Amino acid sequence: MKAVLSVLGLFVLCAFLCNKAQAKDLASVPFYTSGGAATNPGDVSAVKTLYNSTNGPKWMFNNGWMDGDPCAKQWMGISCDTIEGETRIVEVWLDYNYLEGTIPSEMAKLTKLQHLGLGYNSLSGTVPSGIFQIQTLVRIDFSGCSLSGSLPTELSMPNINILMLSTNKFSGPITAKWQTPILQTLHLNANQFTGSLPEGISELKHLNELDISSNQLTGSLPDSYGKLSSVTKLWLHQNKLDYGSIPE
Repeated sequence: MKAVLSVLGLFVLCAFLCNKAQAKDLASVPFYTSGGAATNPGDVSAVKTLYNSTNGPKWMFNNGWMDGDPCAKQWMGISCDTIEGETRIVEVWLDYNYLEGTIPSEMAKLTKLQHLGLGYNSLSGTVPSGIFQIQTLVRIDFSGCSLSGSLPTELSMPNINILMLSTNKFSGPITAKWQTPILQTLHLNANQFTGSLPEGISELKHLNELDISSNQLTGSLPDSYGKLSSVTKLWLHQNKLDYGSIPE
């Protein structure tokens, strides 16, 4: 009988310690409530506005959207992370999802966003300038839409690695000043860009893929393009360029 009581006592003690440890673990998990109380309010406002601006009810996939907290409810295409003790949206990836409408300026509220993919949707209008000012962005993909307007005259995005704006209706000159020190992939093809090839691209030391084909660019290749030693894929065709001699 004593042996049974001893075993029972050990079981109770183990259960107590396990529950205590579990409670400690749960205390470290971000607490989510419905209505967007857990996720940064600006982030919640931004993605809700995106849903409303792009005919969200008609998306191909909109699982979870507009139901409670986007991070707690795991809205389709949304990824989150805890940054400086706050739950933030770090990814909005909705390629090929039947979005239709315009990109709202509220998207600039996603100040910790790292990946933004809205490619191959029926999007029109301009890209809000605030998006190009989000310093944490690593990847942007707006390919295959009908977006228009011009690029900023100066692009300062220290963490951008991939920028894909192909097959749209962007026009005007290509950005002259590229403060994008780790940019590796740049796709600007199949737009309506005019003017000469920007010499600023030659300063992108890590660029390995550059596509600016199928535009309305003129002039010759700048000698500075000979500095693009890291480029392994280069497309310039279907422009009005005078290639002359290839820079060394």
